[in-house]
Amino acid sequence: MKKYIYLLLSLCIIAACSSSTSTHTDSSGEGNKPNITDEISNDITISDGTHSRMLTFGIHDQATDSLDQVLDIEGPPFNPSGTFFAHFLTSDHKLFKDIKSSKITKAHWPLAFSGQGKRDIELSWDWDSKAGELEGAITLQDRLKDPKVVVDMLSESSYSAQTDSIHGTLFIVYHKN
Repeated sequence: MKKYIYLLLSLCIIAACSSSTSTHTDSSGEGNKPNITDEISNDITISDGTHSRMLTFGIHDQATDSLDQVLDIEGPPFNPSGTFFAHFLTSDHKLFKDIKSSKITKAHWPLAFSGQGKRDIELSWDWDSKAGELEGAITLQDRLKDPKVVVDMLSESSYSAQTDSIHGTLFIVYHKN
């Protein structure tokens, strides 16, 4: 009897570990998958001099405000204390890739990062040819309202700061013309 209980318990654990980390499902079928080539996106690399993480942000006409299984990439649910991490924050997820709807006139990507102690953080990006298709401005800001730091991401390619001066959060802000 104990063998059967252990077997059932093992199967439950295996099933739980192999299931998706998101509850979002798409029952609409394969025919409605977004065309990734219609996406306007860019990579941004966040580095503390020792570790780095590349994240991707962008817009797509079929993206939603929630997690899009085909467009977004979800990060781990937590990071060990004291380790370097970087991700986009949403109300429910930490994302390595966050694609917003191109149908809106304003969007922002909260960018969170951390490491051990007070460190210099370097953010760098390089736009591909699709940047010319953007109809607006993209800035890197230290806050959404009354920012002290505003970097034009279309004309600049990097930004450096100390982690304590920006409190581990920056915002990428898009304003459509």
